[in-house]
Amino acid sequence: MVCRQKTGGGVGLISWGRPFKTPASVAKLVRLRAEEAGLGHMSPHDLRRTAAGILHRAVSEDGAHYFDLLDIQKVLGHANPATTMRSYIDPLDNGVIRRAAQVLD
Repeated sequence: MVCRQKTGGGVGLISWGRPFKTPASVAKLVRLRAEEAGLGHMSPHDLRRTAAGILHRAVSEDGAHYFDLLDIQKVLGHANPATTMRSYIDPLDNGVIRRAAQVLD
């Protein structure tokens, strides 16, 4: 979660309900935290991709998905599920390619 810190209130106090002044502020925060964690380059959009991937891979013990395409579309705020599928789910879904390669080997 990315939140503004309350000014003058001490470290760790969150300023709820106050948006960042500019998108660049969020990008800078994400970039700095990624560098601190040794993750290399990251952008705010990478957080959306990560969220989509976590939701897509969340399955029960019997393999049933907890979130379907329309659920993930709603979480990401996309108007069209095709955008979610094309840009977020398809790039993650390489399991079928690996399984097919095993059969074809």
